[in-house]
Amino acid sequence: MINVVHISKWASQGGASRAMQRLHKGLIKEKITSSIYSIDGDDTLSHQVRFIPDRSSISKIRRHYWNRSIKNDVSPYSEQKNYREPFTHVRTQYRDDLLSQLPKADVYNLHWISNFIDIPSFFENIDKPVVWTLHDMNPFTGGCHYDNFCGKYEVNCGACPQLGSNKLNDLSKKIFEEKRAAISKISPEKLRIVTPSNWLAEEARKSKIFSGHKIQVIHNSLDHNLFKPRNKNYMRTIFEIPESKKVVLFGAFGINNRRKGYKELLESLFILNEKRSDVLLLSFGHGNAGTVPFKNYRHLGSINDDLFLSMIYNLADVFVMPSLQENLGQTCLEALSCGVPCVAFDTGGNSDMVINGETGYLASAFRPDSLSTAIEQALMNSVETGKNGRKLVETKFTLKHQAENYIQLYRDLLK
Repeated sequence: MINVVHISKWASQGGASRAMQRLHKGLIKEKITSSIYSIDGDDTLSHQVRFIPDRSSISKIRRHYWNRSIKNDVSPYSEQKNYREPFTHVRTQYRDDLLSQLPKADVYNLHWISNFIDIPSFFENIDKPVVWTLHDMNPFTGGCHYDNFCGKYEVNCGACPQLGSNKLNDLSKKIFEEKRAAISKISPEKLRIVTPSNWLAEEARKSKIFSGHKIQVIHNSLDHNLFKPRNKNYMRTIFEIPESKKVVLFGAFGINNRRKGYKELLESLFILNEKRSDVLLLSFGHGNAGTVPFKNYRHLGSINDDLFLSMIYNLADVFVMPSLQENLGQTCLEALSCGVPCVAFDTGGNSDMVINGETGYLASAFRPDSLSTAIEQALMNSVETGKNGRKLVETKFTLKHQAENYIQLYRDLLK
């Protein structure tokens, strides 16, 4: 029996933790011993181990020193706040005590570990095979989580735009070199990089950080028996939405994050509203939706319950994911599973899910007019494309399909 420990800063916050949870549950269904090691807890999850920082005086002093050292590295830079993306250091304040509490495993599966796992000390001390599931670009960059098309990680970073830096030997280059040195300490036979999308795999292969290490694609999954088509008219009755309305749905963990493309969505709907008056924009997620330039709009706030979320998807005629850069957007996947076509820009990992004209429509990046046209096409063909999307999920994105691929990977590493 394979014993897998998933390592993530959060067990229940954000899209990466949701993706990890689904893999965890899928593995348990396949009789794999799977547990989660994180800094927070989730009462809905089984088999989790919570990291509790050592409260001894010496440990507190060490963490204070390491934390101050990290802050001193970052403080000279005016990180661009308008992009609203994190920039994280390769080092963390958690080192010895985190490793000392690490549960025993046959394989360690890393997920979103920023500000949690100290990468140099982890790879220096780990003696078991490691799978690193990438949920964004951070593992192979000099600190950013999405590069905003900078591309400097293909060489060695430096003069980082997200730090507001024009110096070649800046913090991003330092972090890049530290990551590269740390990962070089583990044999390629003991480390496997997994990306949920083909796009992220291609980007990861361009970085010297993973030079010599095998990178493979295993798509994310979801419970397609929970996220499923439901009676749309009944759902709309519950939420008091007229059947005559064409519902365009948008949702994100942080709707104010510039990368999520909310601005482009509003511009595209402004264009669409000049042609038709029956469109209702429905949105959900953390953040302030702000002023919307048309009256047919409702924001549902943050939704944390998957059953309720699946009901929300079933209100829609089309789901729009206008992200400027995205790995494999789970909101799009959830919508497809509910029989709702997805519209997205032709960028990132979107084409792994949105097959143009079949499961939804891809718009030219990053043109609101093209996005508006794609939304209109989806509204005209929502029934057929919705059925195709559901079939795609049943074929490629189930818990069982993902779990079986990971199990084979774990077995290969343990040979």
